[in-house]
Amino acid sequence: MKTKNLFRILIGSIFMVAASSAFGQSSPYLQMTAAPNTIDSVTAGVAIPFFVMPDPILNDAFLGIYAPASTNVVNNLESSWTWLKGATTPAGTVITQAIANAPYVTINFVDNAAAHDTILVYETSKAPAGCVGDTSMVIVSVVPAPSFIVSNNALTDTVYYCDGIAPQDLSLDAVTNNGVAGGFLKLRFDYRIANLNSAQTAISVTIKSTNDTIVSIPLSNGVNVDLLALYPFEAINGEITEYVFAFDNTLSAATQNGISDRISRKSNFLALTDKTGATNTEYTYYAATASINSHKVVRVFPKPNTGTIYFIPNNFNN
Repeated sequence: MKTKNLFRILIGSIFMVAASSAFGQSSPYLQMTAAPNTIDSVTAGVAIPFFVMPDPILNDAFLGIYAPASTNVVNNLESSWTWLKGATTPAGTVITQAIANAPYVTINFVDNAAAHDTILVYETSKAPAGCVGDTSMVIVSVVPAPSFIVSNNALTDTVYYCDGIAPQDLSLDAVTNNGVAGGFLKLRFDYRIANLNSAQTAISVTIKSTNDTIVSIPLSNGVNVDLLALYPFEAINGEITEYVFAFDNTLSAATQNGISDRISRKSNFLALTDKTGATNTEYTYYAATASINSHKVVRVFPKPNTGTIYFIPNNFNN
């Protein structure tokens, strides 16, 4: 009986040490998650981080947040890790790591034509034992960057309204289906509201001019996707009023206008100064494609003030 109790105490102590080591370890970014059987989605052409938690028994000195720019020695790691790509067994292509043998790697997926890819990693304990652990794998869905058409039809490039019209939708000609579902599209553009002269050749008064406006809309693919729903266009000051919504450099030479989706924003993670993702201007916005114009123009004309009818008076040549 005493032997059994001693054995139980010994096993319990080992478990507590292992548990305390495991709970003391952390991934390099708190936003990272480990979710088996979940397909990871990334945007092609962007570097994405991956991390595997070191074995707490073989790396018991690692007690803290992993520093991705530091070596295994600096991170107090004893094991080494091998990362592979493009297979479901250790026969995949070995990935060259910025930090050799680290449990962390960044990968730029450029082969989005394959639609899906695989990332594998296995841990090897230090010499002299050099024991090789089981392989861990994640399936990665590689999607093209979001793309859209502002105006590919002269009839939708510039539209004309009369003052007093009910609020109107301002639509993009098309948003391409790149395989991403759910979430929001974020669109970044510049806009200007101004009064024009009667010939519509010059601005008489600039009413408002704003760069880097960001609008969020529920993800939608296809044609005539609303950018602004029920916008109140009017002839301000009783004059011809022009509204310009520019996704190019029509209004601002230094800007990164375009579109992003939830996967492209997630794929920008490493580039974000604010890792909470709260600063929308830090994301990459992909420029419009295949447009005859990368801006929309709306001109609103005041209703004519019809004058009094003139006629020959009845007292003419009395």
